[in-house]
Amino acid sequence: EVSMPLVFGFIGLLVLLAGWPVFLLLQALRVETFEWPQGRVLGSLALNALIGTNLSDVLWAYALQLTSPLTATLGLSLTIPFGMVSDAVLRGKRFNATYLCGALLVLAGFVLATVAERLWQVVRQRRMGEESERAMTSCDSEFE
Repeated sequence: EVSMPLVFGFIGLLVLLAGWPVFLLLQALRVETFEWPQGRVLGSLALNALIGTNLSDVLWAYALQLTSPLTATLGLSLTIPFGMVSDAVLRGKRFNATYLCGALLVLAGFVLATVAERLWQVVRQRRMGEESERAMTSCDSEFE
């Protein structure tokens, strides 16, 4: 079992150690000039980093442990139909048939992949059960 906080800690350490040389090189070559953001913008960036980036990555990593890579990754695509619903409810936005069809296809793909994965697990468990029963009966016949 892998500790997700440890994994994200090492990712942060790698970015901290490897990011500064790239930052300084871009600054020295004047490709990208560094400028401190205003206080309000800095606060919004910090809040976005904590909630929008770190929390979502940690929750996705836990979803990987609880389900599978396929289900967790397809779950990320559900932001499309959920975003459309929230825009329709909160902002009164209307979408044409193309958008609605696309959102329904994303939702259907997630449901079908989840159901198919679960059915595949059931089939594998049944096959393993049948094979173990055959092995047990062959062992019993050897001892008779």
